[in-house]
Amino acid sequence: MFFLYCILLVTLIFLVLLVISNIAFLRTKVPFISLSYKRINEIFDAVKLEKGKLLYDLGCGDGRILIRAHQRYGVRGIGYEINFWAYLRAKIKTYKYRDYIQIYYKNFFKEDLTKADYIFTYLMPAVMELVGHKLKKGLKPSALVICCAFHIPNMKPSQVLKTSLNKKQKGSVYMYNLP
Repeated sequence: MFFLYCILLVTLIFLVLLVISNIAFLRTKVPFISLSYKRINEIFDAVKLEKGKLLYDLGCGDGRILIRAHQRYGVRGIGYEINFWAYLRAKIKTYKYRDYIQIYYKNFFKEDLTKADYIFTYLMPAVMELVGHKLKKGLKPSALVICCAFHIPNMKPSQVLKTSLNKKQKGSVYMYNLP
C-alpha cells in the first residue's frame, strides 16, 4: 500500500510541474526546447568567448549553454528561466558550478542586463522583437548577442552561422554587435 501512495505522490508532483510548465508556455509563447550538445559545440567552435567574462542566457532552459560555456571558456554565467520545471533542472545541473553560474526563476524582461559581455537566446519569433527592444536599451557597447534559430526583427546581424539541426537540415545562429 505504501508503494502505491509513493507512486501516486510522484505522479501528482509530476502533474503539478507539468501544469506549471504549461502556464509558463501560455504566458510567454515560448516552449522549453533543449539544444543538442552537438549544436552547442558547433556554436562554441565558431564563437570564441573570453575567460572571466559574463554570459547571460535569456530563457536558459536546463542550463546547458551556461555549463558548456563555462567548461569550454571559463566564462561566468547568469541564466533566467520562468518555466519552473526547466528552472529546477537548471538549478540541479549547475549546482557543481554554483560559484560561476547563477540561475534565477525570473522574467529577464524585468532584469538589468547591462553587465553582460555576452547574451544568448534561443527563443521563439513571437518574442524576438521585444527582446530586440530590451537589448537595444540596456547593453554595454561591446556586448555580443547570440541568437539561436531566430533573428531579431529590424536588426542586421553582424554574422550568421550555420549549424546542424539534424542530418538533413542546417540551422542558423545570428550574432549582433549592438551599438
